[in-house]
Amino acid sequence: MEPFYFDTQHRFVVEDFAARRPFSSFLPGIAGEMGIPLWVFYTNRGQAIAGFGIENRNNPIIEFYPANKAYQITPLTGFRTFIKLAGDVALYEPFAPWESAPARMAIGMNELELQTTDAARGLQTTVAYFTLSDEPFAGLVRQVTLTNVGDAPLALEVLDGLPWVQPYGVDEGGLKMMGRTLEAWKGVHNLTRTAQGFVGVPFYRFQASAGDTAEVAAIRAGHFYLAFCEEDGVVSLLPPLVDPDVVFGADTSLHTPQGFAAQPLAVLQVRRQITVGKTPCGFFGKAATLAPGASLTLHTIIGHVGNVTHLQQHQERIANAAYLQSQRARATTLAQDLTDVIETATAEPRFDAYCRYTFLDNVLRGGWPLLLGPAENPTVYHIYSRKHGDMERDYNAFYLAAEMYSQGNGNYRDVAQNRRSDVFFEPRVDDFNVLSFLGLIQADGYNPLVIQGQRFTLAPEHHAAVLSLVEQPDVLAAALAQPFTPGGLLRLIADRELGLRVPPAAFVAAALAHAEAHFAAAFGEGYWVDHWFYNLDLIESYLALYPDRKSTLFFEQRVGYFVSPACVLPRDRQYVLTPNGVRRYHALVEQEIAPGAAVLRAARGIFRESCRCAAARPPICAHPQRCAPLSRPGGAGNRAGRGCDRDRLRQAGGTGAAQGRHARPLRHGHRDGGWQARLV
Repeated sequence: MEPFYFDTQHRFVVEDFAARRPFSSFLPGIAGEMGIPLWVFYTNRGQAIAGFGIENRNNPIIEFYPANKAYQITPLTGFRTFIKLAGDVALYEPFAPWESAPARMAIGMNELELQTTDAARGLQTTVAYFTLSDEPFAGLVRQVTLTNVGDAPLALEVLDGLPWVQPYGVDEGGLKMMGRTLEAWKGVHNLTRTAQGFVGVPFYRFQASAGDTAEVAAIRAGHFYLAFCEEDGVVSLLPPLVDPDVVFGADTSLHTPQGFAAQPLAVLQVRRQITVGKTPCGFFGKAATLAPGASLTLHTIIGHVGNVTHLQQHQERIANAAYLQSQRARATTLAQDLTDVIETATAEPRFDAYCRYTFLDNVLRGGWPLLLGPAENPTVYHIYSRKHGDMERDYNAFYLAAEMYSQGNGNYRDVAQNRRSDVFFEPRVDDFNVLSFLGLIQADGYNPLVIQGQRFTLAPEHHAAVLSLVEQPDVLAAALAQPFTPGGLLRLIADRELGLRVPPAAFVAAALAHAEAHFAAAFGEGYWVDHWFYNLDLIESYLALYPDRKSTLFFEQRVGYFVSPACVLPRDRQYVLTPNGVRRYHALVEQEIAPGAAVLRAARGIFRESCRCAAARPPICAHPQRCAPLSRPGGAGNRAGRGCDRDRLRQAGGTGAAQGRHARPLRHGHRDGGWQARLV
């Protein structure tokens, strides 16, 4: 059999995957417009999942590891399945490196499936992964199916789960630098002790905030781990084991589950478990006898929810095999529907599939444009975009907002280049991308590195109309007083149970009807000269569809400047003499920008040949006649950054955290009104 091929479901199959060179990849993290995404990374070692969580690496369920470490430890700290067969003295662990049976990996657009068959034992193990869609909470679904492929009945006990589950409240720095100390805050909740062991759905969270501060904050949100079996239409929640000492005994390497190997499952489940003060696990077991051809499936959902009450409200509905079957189908159709706009039909099916996969990858970088708000005056809003962080790009601080209409961060280059064709796939995007990215050019010709998506502000006189749409407006009022996102408001309403009186889409339309959009960005860590070329691509794409609007775009639109805390110094201040010769070191300086300290007016016309800096405390340039005009790429010549207000600038590293702020109306159709770009 070929080692690589496509199956009948158009999934890419890797035979004997653990014997291949290691690689890393990820599930796309798309959960539908009204869903909450997870980041999920996998590799071709162990049972694949190497790390997952919500938002970023500071909120893991399985801790994030760079690729070199993930390849090493995933078989131990990732998902594990332990099986005891009657008459077999050895414990069997499918997909483990020490087992000889080869395994197959099938990679779909929005799912992952593993399968291995031990012919000597007559047992086939299949593991499927996919994420929940269209739910007000995040979840990774894992289904483990054991099938008797032999000629005789199989009596077995199976224990499946995670050796370590990181409770919500710990960040990456704490895990790496103070992992032992922070165990004191870890706890597992929502469990009831009975004569048969614990019952309930484990809810993992810190007891309270762990910061060394005078004020201690309560933590309401948490990660959950729900497991059940369904036989003859009857659902049974599986009793959890959350104390790793009960499962692994003295083996702190997590190699061998000494407790499970030495005792029957029923005995193990009634042992006393410690639920606080240590890093917990999440294991669930089942004893069964499988007739030839029969199967047993353990269904699990591991995810994040805003509070334990919210979990309890949804528990019965989601603990259902039919529900998970529909969710798996939805995960497939979600990716399919998203890429239908580029459906290609040629004589080469692999090329057709390549077009879909490539388009999906582009969407994950640049986002998919929606039109939100009132139908007569909608706002362009991109969902699904995020920085391309993964285990091999461990330097990238990715972010997926844990909210409806989820958006993330991204580098200027990645977002711009993956939006170059937006206007062809969704013509109503119009000139949004052109004006957004050109509006991020600074007065000296440079532009910020990090794109942070969109935020909205709403004037106080419009708050009452929005607050009337919920039953408990006080909490929402505080949120409306700050910059917000549509999904952030919906997530707040759901988590705090504020009682939404209208459908979510109607609420979003009302919230954005009078809101002002802001394209957020930050300096990041430097400038890249190729950014300018993607701006030209955006212009060319727009004019290819709307050639009649060239004059309006070039000479009538209003485009703001980005106010950055960073400035490129003149060449004569960048070079220093060292014992090893001339070196170029201090090219950048940063300054603190106080909120409201500067105002930068818009200029008429994209190709304006001069620029004006703010009269009040010039943030970058005190000599506008020396600024690089906006018609020139990048400002990378000898005069880049000349005229900096040296008395106001500090050496690089002095303020570190200073971020650029940019604000301008982005509402589609409001292109000609006068406005100012203000620091907010």
